[in-house]
Amino acid sequence: MFYENNLPIKNIKVKNSKLALFGSIDYDDKASQLPLEKSMMITNFGSCGDALVDGLGIADLSFRYDKNFPNDRKAIDGLAGGYYYKAAWRFCMQDISSGGYMTFLILQSSNGDFYFNRLDTSSSSVTRIDDLNLSDVPLVTVYNIGGRDSLILVSKSKGMYVWQYPQNVIKVDNVPLMSSMCIINDRLFVTVYDDVYKIYYSDNLDPTNFNISSREGGIIELPIEMGKCNKVVSFDGDLYVFRDFGISRISTYGDPKEFEVVSSIVSNGRIFEKTVCVCGDKILYLASDGLYKFDGNKSTKIDTGVNSLLNNASQDYSVAGFCDGYYYLSCNLDYQDNVHLPEGSYNNNSFIRYNVTCGMLDILCGYDVMDIYIINDTIESSVCVLSRKPGSIYRFGTVGILGKYFNENTSKVWQSHKVDMSTNKDKILKSLSLETRQDIEVVVRTDCGDKIINVAGRVGIQDIRVNIKCKWFAIDIVSKGVNNYICHPYVSVGV
Repeated sequence: MFYENNLPIKNIKVKNSKLALFGSIDYDDKASQLPLEKSMMITNFGSCGDALVDGLGIADLSFRYDKNFPNDRKAIDGLAGGYYYKAAWRFCMQDISSGGYMTFLILQSSNGDFYFNRLDTSSSSVTRIDDLNLSDVPLVTVYNIGGRDSLILVSKSKGMYVWQYPQNVIKVDNVPLMSSMCIINDRLFVTVYDDVYKIYYSDNLDPTNFNISSREGGIIELPIEMGKCNKVVSFDGDLYVFRDFGISRISTYGDPKEFEVVSSIVSNGRIFEKTVCVCGDKILYLASDGLYKFDGNKSTKIDTGVNSLLNNASQDYSVAGFCDGYYYLSCNLDYQDNVHLPEGSYNNNSFIRYNVTCGMLDILCGYDVMDIYIINDTIESSVCVLSRKPGSIYRFGTVGILGKYFNENTSKVWQSHKVDMSTNKDKILKSLSLETRQDIEVVVRTDCGDKIINVAGRVGIQDIRVNIKCKWFAIDIVSKGVNNYICHPYVSVGV
């Protein structure tokens, strides 16, 4: 219980100051003077200029299908029998008969079946691909095989398949048990589950032929010091191998079968291979000691503003994707009791959107995002995710600035750092003023206790009486609604 202490204090000088800039997060910042340039934490809010607005959310699958009508979207038909989609890819192919191009959304269901939808039409219907069922989510890439644009799918449990529109499914035998793959210089390079210190590569111009010979496929053996080979990435004309504790670069000179490991970059922590993403002119990845960017020669740790929260949490299930200048990372943050998550078990408790240009961070928390799929299309690029609420079923949807998790409003919280004006003397937090378009709660935290103030939404700045004697204070702003716009936060402090 909080008891107001309204005893008079002599010789009070009142200071009116802006409380904080809402935009950026720095959890470890120790600033205690007004105005605060960083927020301690922002979850499920976003920022627009110097205002808090609705943040990230997830909705049912929908896509734009005509660049001339930007407001027209189509939903994708769901599945019967309680099944749901769990993975998605884009596939573009040339129609041999017409010479034109067709774009497909490829979907995998929770029972392992595959479906396609024509992304470039208004149709929302899906067509099942016959004779293709995989229990695990496959690796996917595209290549022209036999003069036809083809989708290559590689399953850990069933091996390699090739799909050619509309219903031609080909099983490919005698290929390695692949854990990652990428195409560079018309060969398919792969890491393998059962030979973890080697890179296998296919025959030139034939990603389905891994026969090892002087004229076909082959193997590149790497030193074991940096651990297993976990992921291959094509970047800036070279092949990069991300390993447990380092990065190896493999270059080709002259003969397409002459390879040389030209450099190695050693990491201080374990690299989580599912977070490795090419982001324009750099590669981003999460390691056990933080988030890094890699330019092809060296890795540099990124100051995310939540480094300590990343470092103190398990990241075994972390996964990432890159879309339209943003690095999307599903991971765990150790909120240290400052953020109250819905009860239940999580693989990942936070979904982060990081702007690779300016470094701004948005966090959606309280929902478990298991997988991320990027649909890069000429009309619209989309981020699709498989997610769930703790204790609930998985759902597949698209990410946006929504303020909702499907039909449920997210709980949005902004938190300031503690303010003591660099003195341990008593002070009085007299009032707070701000503008909010929606109903919110303002939580005043002090060394004497907490006080919750309900503020009704309306146009214009509101003055909120506080009148608390304390040595330090901090402010939380909480919204459970949508269409938020909160700005102009000022405080009046007697010192």
